[in-house]
Amino acid sequence: TAAEIDLYMRKLREENVEVATFNDKVAEIHNFFRFLTERGYYSKVPFYPEYYIKRAPLRHHYRSVPQNTATEILQNLKRLPEDMRLMYLHLWCLGLRINEVCSIKREGYYLKEGVAWLRIYQHKLKMEKVIPIPMMLYRSMMVYMERKEIGLDAYVFQNSKGGPFFSTHYWHEMVDWCNELGIKCKDHVFQTHDYRHSVATALYEHGASIQAIREFLGHKHENMTRRYNDCI
Repeated sequence: TAAEIDLYMRKLREENVEVATFNDKVAEIHNFFRFLTERGYYSKVPFYPEYYIKRAPLRHHYRSVPQNTATEILQNLKRLPEDMRLMYLHLWCLGLRINEVCSIKREGYYLKEGVAWLRIYQHKLKMEKVIPIPMMLYRSMMVYMERKEIGLDAYVFQNSKGGPFFSTHYWHEMVDWCNELGIKCKDHVFQTHDYRHSVATALYEHGASIQAIREFLGHKHENMTRRYNDCI
């Protein structure tokens, strides 16, 4: 009966097991009762698994780039080649994934009603997203693309063959550069993904909702966005 299942679930809750293990047990029991219902032993499943599922604690990585590290990089940014410099600004300003930065095309930048926008293809979700960008970054990119004579359908940041810049090459170059200048970020030198944590945290601190940050970063679920917010 439903009462017997409730009693069993309460006892199961008291067991010292991981949240994921407990939830797996609830799902297995629910699936078993669905099987019995299909066979006609029950008219309907006598409990709702959602009532008993435990909420897993969010695991934060606390990977935001320290302000002094970002400041030191920005102060020395002029030493980098122009393309490397602009790629870094896309990480620092927008919290993009490095493979998204590498795959930006000229047609992705545009103005609408006085606001600068960037259209990006998200390889991870296999879909596009459109986000607002700082006007200064937009203008810098316009100057860069005009000077490089980059076509509308061409990659903005290119390798020697005209394809997208290699993300691993960018990371290696930045690590070598930071090592040369003695710039450290906590227990490592440089990680592109840390800037997604920095941007998510900064947006939250300045009043943006979790839903707005999720849209900006391009996450599928809010729980993922919460993991990137080092304030929560």
